[in-house]
Amino acid sequence: MLGFPANLRPMPRLSTVIRPGKSTSGRWIPALGIVLVLLQLLQLLLLLIAGQAIAGEQKAFAEPGSGPGDPASALRMGNLAYRGKNYPSALGYYSMFPQNIDCRLGIGLALHKMKKHQLARPHLLAAFAVYPANAELLAALKDINEKEIAFLEKRISKGSVSEKVSVEQQLRLETLYELNGHFLKAANMLRGWLPPRPGFNDMIRVADLLAAASSWAEAGKFYELASSQSPKPRLTNLAAVDCYISSKNLARAEVLLNWLLKQAPGIDLDLRYAALLTKKGDSAGANKIYKNLGAKYEAYSQNETNPKETLLLSVDAYLNGKYHSDAQRVLNRVGAQSRDYSVDLRLARYFFDTGNFLDAVAIYEKYPESTEMQISRGWALARLDHRKEAKRAFQAVEQKFPGHAAAKAGLFSVDNSWHWNLFLLETQMNYGDYQDKRLLSTQALKYIAQRAVSTVSHTNSNIPSLSAGNIDFNEDLLGLRFYYLFRPRYAGQLHLLHFENDDPNTDHSDVFGGRFFYFPNQYWSIDAEIDRSDYKTADADQFNLHAGYRFHRKWLADLTTVFVRVSGPWRGSRTGIQPSSAGVKAAIGFVPNGQWTFGISVWGGDRLLAVDSDGLFAYNIIDRYQAAWAFQSSYRFKPWTMAYLSLGASNFVSDLKVAANKKAGFAVYDPDQSVSSLTGGMDFSF
Repeated sequence: MLGFPANLRPMPRLSTVIRPGKSTSGRWIPALGIVLVLLQLLQLLLLLIAGQAIAGEQKAFAEPGSGPGDPASALRMGNLAYRGKNYPSALGYYSMFPQNIDCRLGIGLALHKMKKHQLARPHLLAAFAVYPANAELLAALKDINEKEIAFLEKRISKGSVSEKVSVEQQLRLETLYELNGHFLKAANMLRGWLPPRPGFNDMIRVADLLAAASSWAEAGKFYELASSQSPKPRLTNLAAVDCYISSKNLARAEVLLNWLLKQAPGIDLDLRYAALLTKKGDSAGANKIYKNLGAKYEAYSQNETNPKETLLLSVDAYLNGKYHSDAQRVLNRVGAQSRDYSVDLRLARYFFDTGNFLDAVAIYEKYPESTEMQISRGWALARLDHRKEAKRAFQAVEQKFPGHAAAKAGLFSVDNSWHWNLFLLETQMNYGDYQDKRLLSTQALKYIAQRAVSTVSHTNSNIPSLSAGNIDFNEDLLGLRFYYLFRPRYAGQLHLLHFENDDPNTDHSDVFGGRFFYFPNQYWSIDAEIDRSDYKTADADQFNLHAGYRFHRKWLADLTTVFVRVSGPWRGSRTGIQPSSAGVKAAIGFVPNGQWTFGISVWGGDRLLAVDSDGLFAYNIIDRYQAAWAFQSSYRFKPWTMAYLSLGASNFVSDLKVAANKKAGFAVYDPDQSVSSLTGGMDFSF
């Protein structure tokens, strides 16, 4: 289970500039021509429409009180031409009143569309001072900067700095990297310029850029190095602690915190200890710290003439520790005096955390200009299952601030989270000469709620081409599974299977079991499972232990052990058969991106199998499986459509053949057999 890194406490940006030094086939062609002609005709039609609109406006300008001396009229004319993509004409109208800031914005945008980037830049920058959140303006400036970045990078790559590229151009490139959000490139560039003994300003600026690039581990090292020269070493070391916690380097964060604690305790350390315990999975310990912090802030506020800010810090602590009644009590006290943005921000979070999403949305809608509020509004709408409205909320922020990380995360979540899931599988099992091929058809319907997942499945097993003398058991297996997340670290599962077939030994049989999950942190998952298979003439008890680990973000490893014991008159009638067995499975998975997944698993041991609760399958407990392998892969075409493929093979010993040989007194049959499987399917979310 992955989580997002905690936000780094903002550090003041320093104006010191580090100067660089030496230390460091043809049938489609007619159709294409027709398409191009149609596109040109469409463009001409749009220009004609725009021209007619402009002519109408010009006629209106002939009336008294309206004319060339009116900036609003020139702006309307320019906007009509701009929307009609007649950028030279738009530029002409905007240029009539260059002193008007809206016209100047139009000049910059028109010049950008005409690819006159250097001429556009000063006009766009002037407009940026007035309209810093204009989405089209920001996109134009970013595009112009990218063009200059590409030019400077190409020039630098052609020759040495001393001969062909001036110091000013290198500084310009670094500045453009920062402006366009290429923080890691900017940090690496500055690191190459560091002298052998860098000063505090040099190191803190590199640390700030690394933190902005979410390169938390490296940022923490630079903050820690800078602390030895910092005028406020405790503050700089706390920035290092924040980075180490975000980078999951919890050991180093704890060492640094303990060192700071020896110097002097404080609330600033308590906050980091609480964050550290949360990352370790000790939510109880973290909540206890937050409880104490909330009480401390309340006590401090009693001696202040204006206690509002301190009380709001108390609310934050109570909310972090999930002490919602205390948070509500303090909020009522603060809200009785005044209701402003800072109070509404906490009140909306209180409503969100307690599941009152409608009231939270009502507050978020009061602040359309607040990015933080609108991101939270998107999440609240998503929790209300208002997917379209949530998506629009995230898109509005992303349009305003292209590349906004929280908006992109929200859009990804909305596009990839669904309540219903339908999984359709077809599996062919080939036993060679041992028995006829089998075809299994599986349908599984899943419903996903906030903490619970319910699954119902059906699998039919039959023999498409039945050989003479063989029996098609024509089995139908019904499965039901219920999963519930009790707390962030604990979950439980119950499952039940019932199958009917034409075998008198297993007809109308049931399997039931339970599973307990423990998640120590975001990397590990551990679970134990126990199952009871109740056949007519036999019983099977199965116990599983499983551990999974996620590493390097894209890799997963699993280890599963299985213990099975079989009893009952049906099994006991087969002489020479061991009643118990054990096996182990190791698997590794790779998730390169949001579309592909790959997995390989191998089995070892001499094992019986009774039930697979993941796939909701039951086994016949008359075959003893040995070495096996499987390869699985999936590909997501759309957020709601995924294809699945699996290949596998296993050796097994037929205990029926073993019993027959034992009864005959010599080897009549070969008990060593193998089976291969091929599975394909589709997964639909809605």
